[in-house]
Amino acid sequence: MNRRQFGFSDTAEAFGARIDISIPDQGLYLVVGHGSSPVGLIRHSGGRIIFDLANHRVLAVLPTQAFLAFRSYREIAFIGPVNVDEERFARFMILMKQSQPPTND
Repeated sequence: MNRRQFGFSDTAEAFGARIDISIPDQGLYLVVGHGSSPVGLIRHSGGRIIFDLANHRVLAVLPTQAFLAFRSYREIAFIGPVNVDEERFARFMILMKQSQPPTND
């Protein structure tokens, strides 16, 4: 096995294992701009804004390559993946709908 190959380890070789690491094409991330909103960078990179929060914080779906690139951008103070518990989020959305005032449609 080529020791320069990504995913190589002595343990894997000893057991005859092959290590494949796959990453998703996109993910949900919290992005915090350094002094300004990161919305423009997110849109320019092919990302989609989910929530534009206060203080230059944005919840966005980004291509994985954009996430990796943003980690080194000076304009980005922080970027990290967000995991959502779907059951709890569904209950939250029900509560949010119940707390909305009725509309005159």
